Amino acid sequence: MHYAIDFGTSNTVVARLSASGQPESVALPGLSAPLSASGVLIPSCLYVVDGATAQVWCGQEVGDRGLENDPSRCFRGFKRGLGGPLVGFVPELDGVAVPAERLGSWFLQRIWASLQQQAPAMSALTLTVPVDSFELYRQWLLTVTEGQNLPVQLVDEPTAAALGYGITEGRALVLICDLGGGTADFSLVRLEIPRRSPLQTLLRRQGVLKPTAQVLSKAGLVLGGIDIDQWILEFWQQHLGVPRNSLTLRLAERVKIALSSAEEANEFYFDDRTLQGYELTLGRSQLVDILTQRHFFQRLERGLHEVEQQALRQNLTWQDLDGVVLLGGTMLMPAVRDWLADHFASQKLYGDRPLEAIAHGAVQLPQWHLTDILYHSYGVRYWDKKYQRHHWHPLIPAGQVYPLTQPIELVLGASAPDQPAIELVIGELSEQELEVYWEENLVMTRPLSQQNWNGQPLNANQPAIAQLNPLGQPGSDRLRVTLTIDANRTLRLTVTDLLTQQTLTQDRPVARLQ
Repeated sequence: MHYAIDFGTSNTVVARLSASGQPESVALPGLSAPLSASGVLIPSCLYVVDGATAQVWCGQEVGDRGLENDPSRCFRGFKRGLGGPLVGFVPELDGVAVPAERLGSWFLQRIWASLQQQAPAMSALTLTVPVDSFELYRQWLLTVTEGQNLPVQLVDEPTAAALGYGITEGRALVLICDLGGGTADFSLVRLEIPRRSPLQTLLRRQGVLKPTAQVLSKAGLVLGGIDIDQWILEFWQQHLGVPRNSLTLRLAERVKIALSSAEEANEFYFDDRTLQGYELTLGRSQLVDILTQRHFFQRLERGLHEVEQQALRQNLTWQDLDGVVLLGGTMLMPAVRDWLADHFASQKLYGDRPLEAIAHGAVQLPQWHLTDILYHSYGVRYWDKKYQRHHWHPLIPAGQVYPLTQPIELVLGASAPDQPAIELVIGELSEQELEVYWEENLVMTRPLSQQNWNGQPLNANQPAIAQLNPLGQPGSDRLRVTLTIDANRTLRLTVTDLLTQQTLTQDRPVARLQ
């Protein structure tokens, strides 16, 4: 049986295909929260009992034991710190640093162990990833299931949701808007299911003829509900002088959630150190003002505009949309829905099961033929003699369709006398406008004073692409490097020695690209 796990910043969902072939959420005993209108959810929180032995409580176990407000050992939002640079300190437990990757592994391995007990006949697994994630995050995610002898696939979160859109025949152009706890993702997908004929029905039943999903454009932002919680708390700090800690941040989250169904919400906080109480009140209009001052809607506009511009280059407009699917807990906020209503007709908006749709679509991935585009740019690292630092030279632009129809060629030479080898570091590139840091055992973000060109090396552990025999000398071209991307998103290189006319490396895989 096929399963899927949608690991979210605030909540995690496990899904499977039922006996009738329909997706359904899976409740894991002890980990899943009580069934609610939002569906079957596992809170993405972790309490570390003993880091040395990896003894942890996860999900609902943390709340049931009343441990969610312990700032020393309870962690939330750690997904944001995975596969990317973190500035500042790293939390410590019992004198040992615990990076986000270790926390994430403990959390997912706990879910994985519970799932294996409940589903020993699992045949395959799909894991979801944010649009803006780096390849390092994807590779880390795959390590969680290493050694299980189980086929594992990865799929972008909004793209997965498109697969569960509900089209049964014909074509549909769907825009997915996913605003969760840590990220805001947009994806434009064209779905096509061949019209039924006796032969096509037979081929589809045999798995020969699959429906197709073509990703046309996508954009991702590090922006979500955690940021809004932080802004609400900062508003209370400024106007009420309330202290900043894990509990007041949780109260900000509760007020934000309550404002989805009420015009005003309030919580009470008592500071046992100063013996002072605080009435924490917020109205919907105040929340809209906070979001506006923090450029929340402006940033969403930028992500939506990026997808629209990519669509226009393919002669598509918003008028061509058949549906706009709304996902994520942040999408439940009236202010966000009002913002979307300004862009799209109400009859095109679909918001059923916003927290479970990604997992329900991901579990159907094997039934589809999916074609995708590269989200990030890719380039090579070089040494800038003038500024005495490394820089990145882009080679493959974002939005590139793969496989490549034309390979990319580079010519390299030695930079020092009697050079024994030539290195080529290939990186995944993006413009960085935020820095990510730890605070109160929660991964937070703040804007940078200026945008940086951020590069994540993909082959830093094996940068040498050729050994030179005879040794290389400066002043002449020595290697021809041909780069290509295959249908599985794998970057491959071929290296030819121009001096000896020998092929040193043939079609060697370097890295999987996103």
